[in-house]
Amino acid sequence: MQLRPKVANFDLSVENTRGIKYNLDVSLFERLCFSGVPSTSAETFKFPLAQLTIQRRMRPGIADLVRIPLYHELKDHQDVQEYPSVAGMYQPLYWLDHQHREDGEGPMDMKETSHSNDFEVEMVTQLVSHLSKQDGYQDGDIAVLTPYVGQLRKLRDSLGSAFLVQLSEQDEEDVAALEEFEMTSAVASGVVTKRQTLEQSVRIATVCSPQVAC
Repeated sequence: MQLRPKVANFDLSVENTRGIKYNLDVSLFERLCFSGVPSTSAETFKFPLAQLTIQRRMRPGIADLVRIPLYHELKDHQDVQEYPSVAGMYQPLYWLDHQHREDGEGPMDMKETSHSNDFEVEMVTQLVSHLSKQDGYQDGDIAVLTPYVGQLRKLRDSLGSAFLVQLSEQDEEDVAALEEFEMTSAVASGVVTKRQTLEQSVRIATVCSPQVAC
């Protein structure tokens, strides 16, 4: 109800500014809050809603990312003030800016069916390797999130050479569907590569997958 459904066709997305606005990736929760429902009376029924003003999940520095530009009244619960330091990291939050292009963007590259970036895959693999050497992390404590199934697949293959990798059932299905599509295209073009076996403890997930509370 709260999560937005995934739409593969951009023309059907709420982000599309051309043509008819289908908005198929608007969540039911958003529709209830903002659309208004016609009723038998003269007035349009508005679904009752309330905005939570205390958050109990994010570190204050992470909460600032949404508090400063959007939710000015958002307060931090005392519990989030007492989170321990991130083992192996000087700060709990970093921004990284780089100039490495996405795969398939070069003039001689073949276009991929989903976005990926080899530099980011290598960087994340080395970061996870560094964190895994610190004290205090248990199996499954480290999670990597990515917006794209193509990047998820490359992270799985890269991290899978050194770690057991956990994917949600939905992400496994999405990766399998992507590989099946690309395998079909490869067979048609005469290029076939062996599909690697997915190992089942680093967690990897696409944003808003069943493993992620959005």
